[in-house]
Parts: sequence; structure tokens; C-alpha cells
Amino acid sequence: QNLTISSTGNTGTSGTNWSLTDNGALVTITHTNTASINTSVIEGYLNLGRNVLITGSGSGHGISISNNITKTSSAVSSLTLKTASFVAIAANVSIQTNAGAMDVVFWTDSDNSQSLGGTNNDEVNIYAGVTIKTLGGKILMAGGLDDGAFGGTANDGIPDGYCYRGASGLAGVNLGQPTATGTVVSLLSGGGDITV
Repeated sequence: QNLTISSTGNTGTSGTNWSLTDNGALVTITHTNTASINTSVIEGYLNLGRNVLITGSGSGHGISISNNITKTSSAVSSLTLKTASFVAIAANVSIQTNAGAMDVVFWTDSDNSQSLGGTNNDEVNIYAGVTIKTLGGKILMAGGLDDGAFGGTANDGIPDGYCYRGASGLAGVNLGQPTATGTVVSLLSGGGDITV
């Protein structure tokens, strides 16, 4: 039931098990089951200065990024990956802007299931060699609800809790896998806030 973002995914405004809603400043891409979307769809809206929200419709709907996402225009925008499950970025992939700030938000456990404990795997996995570059935009890896918890601000569009890994072997946020080798993970905000 996961969404894969790759250079071979579907293009357009809808595809197998996913659809897109354009409300002007905010573009929301929702997947309902196993789906694949092309990176060019996301890049196109980011380059127009839109805020892009990618989300699943239920628990167990993880998001995997297999190829680079690059914003090339000077328009300020944001990319939010919001899921009740996990977010994973494959090795040596980059999410970056080459001009103009871009916020990047990884929001897992959006249903706050970790509050019940158990073995839910609602973590962020960033594999070796990944680069995230935002040119002044914030980089945020968090989870749970947008309810003002832990000193956050309620209803500001970003999570205020924690990413969560119920099973052993990984953490809630993994910058490079603990049992693997490879190039370091680079979080380059250019002065923007980095919150993990």
C-alpha cells in the first residue's frame, strides 16, 4: 500500500491509486493503495512556487523516494511527506533546491498510533549518501499530531510529536542505516532550522 516516487512513475494529475488536488498555493497528492508517481510531477509544482503535500489515506501507507527531486526556480515552496506509516529515501538520492528556499518536512505517525505503543514502524529512514538541500528552508523530521505538544504550535501545518519505531533494530529517525556503510547523509539548510 506504499507510494513510490521515482523517475518511472505515473505523470499527469492522477494515476493508479493516486490523485491530485490543486487549491492554488497548496497541491495535495493522495494515494489510496500501492502507487507510483513521477518525480517530474512534484518538481513541476515546486518550480511554480506551490506547497506540495504528499499523503496517504490510511495507516500502513508508507512513502518511498527512489530518485532525485530538484527545484530549479527561484520561487519559494515547500515539500511535505505526511504518512501514518514510514518515509524512506533511497541511497544517494537528493531532495534539493538550486534556487530559492524550499521547506522539506518528513511527517510520520500522523495518526499518532505510537501513543498506544506496540510495534508500529512509523520511522524516517534516510539511507547512505542522501542529500537534502533547502537554501534557507527548514528541514523537519517529526511525527504525531499538529496539536501544539512539546512546545510546538497547534494547527500550523507541521507535526509536534515524534517519529516512532516500535520494533527493535532501528530508531525513529535513521540517518544512514546502522548496519550499513556508505557516504554520509548531508542536511544542508543554508541557515534554515533543522529539527529532528
